[in-house]
Formats: sequence, C-alpha cells, structure tokens
Amino acid sequence: IDVHDDLVNPLEGGSTIVITSTAGTISGGNISVPDDESFNQLVDGKTSFSFSLSVDQSVTKTTNAAISVTITSPNGNYNAPLTSGEIVVP
Repeated sequence: IDVHDDLVNPLEGGSTIVITSTAGTISGGNISVPDDESFNQLVDGKTSFSFSLSVDQSVTKTTNAAISVTITSPNGNYNAPLTSGEIVVP
C-alpha cells in the first residue's frame, strides 16, 4: 500500500496505518510511519508499505473477506475499504 501526501512525501512521523481483514490474519498491518523524507519518491518503509493476508483456522471453506485501512495522523484521519473478495481454502 502506498500512503503519502499529494507530493509523494511521507505522512508526519508517528502517524499510524492499521490494516484489518474480516477473515484470515493480516501480517505487517500495524505500521508506524517514521519521521523521515522521501524526496517525492515512493520508498519502502517511508511511503510504500507491505502486508499480507494468510488463511488461519477461522477460514474453513470459501469465505468472503474485506480488507480495510485506517490512517491516524496529526494532519487528519482516514478510514476506508481497500478491497474485498473470496478466500478459497483448497
């Protein structure tokens, strides 16, 4: 997920990004933005972040899942769906 201002600069240091899912387990979904510069570039760990969704014991068959993001920052907060779809257990 890329999270930045309109000039591709990182959010203010200490801002948080929380990614949640209605099914499965999110890894890497609790992010604290460092107080740093990206010089108007997408930079891993500053403006670009990775997370993964894995299947756990709560998913036993084809299950609908919705992934959402919540951003908390001194400059404003944001909460929205990222995507939704099906998790299919083989």
